[in-house]
Amino acid sequence: MPKIYVEINQAIEFHINIYDTEIGDQFFKQHLAIAAQDPVGSVPVITDFTKYNINYFQDLIEQAHRSAALDWSQYVIKPGLEHFHSNQLQFNAMHKDLEVVAGLNHYAGLDADQVLLVDELHCCLHGLETTEAPLDYNFTQRTWVNLSYFIGPKNNQMPESVKFSRTIQPGEIMLDYPYVGKEPFFCMMHNDNSMLQQTCKMIDRVSLNWKLHINTIVDKQWGPPPWPADVDAELTAWYYKNKADMDVLGYSLQKILDRTGFCVPGVIDDLSTLEYMRTTPNIQVTGYQLIN
Repeated sequence: MPKIYVEINQAIEFHINIYDTEIGDQFFKQHLAIAAQDPVGSVPVITDFTKYNINYFQDLIEQAHRSAALDWSQYVIKPGLEHFHSNQLQFNAMHKDLEVVAGLNHYAGLDADQVLLVDELHCCLHGLETTEAPLDYNFTQRTWVNLSYFIGPKNNQMPESVKFSRTIQPGEIMLDYPYVGKEPFFCMMHNDNSMLQQTCKMIDRVSLNWKLHINTIVDKQWGPPPWPADVDAELTAWYYKNKADMDVLGYSLQKILDRTGFCVPGVIDDLSTLEYMRTTPNIQVTGYQLIN
């Protein structure tokens, strides 16, 4: 059975057992390919979403403005449930900027430091698209560990037969989103329905990045609150409201429903290590190996 060995903080270690499925096989082979291409660069880093808060985001915006990487000085994000909808309108506009800067233009004209800053803004933005966005850093615990790679194939097409799960077990991993943009579900959730032919991208390729589910429960939500009462019903209604754009994109309702949820290629072999990752504020990858 193919495995991925991971060590965290030189304190815990575990393996990700890759499932004997079409998506598991393709996911692992893709990682073998990037490891052969760049053994050093193919080691992931942890993107820790617990550090993202509104004050940190505003500091990043100021840095981006000063460095001429991106000008978001006109936006003001406020804490509290009462500001969720107004914040989301601004986040949607920011996404449109990122779709051009990072997606369509591939960071043209930006140096390495500016690219890192734009990427950090992008990650932080995603971390704040919730009714629970904090003002300041206050670590309690995390429920996901996000592992990110910065090299690799750009167009590893997902097998047509793959259908996502609507649940994920403790210790399972799911593939992260492979594009700059939003899948149909989050276009719906964020009421981000303008320029859908640019923004909306169904998951049709295998991401290098993955997320480890470290919570103790079987999870049925792959995003932050608020959450719809009936995912399929609300996504179906959204599809028909935006059918003209979906037709241009070539997205059928059935394919959208099939590709909504968790795409799971493997599971951790030692659930006892999850507690450390849930409760330790600063975690980083200190050991990593593909075992074929």
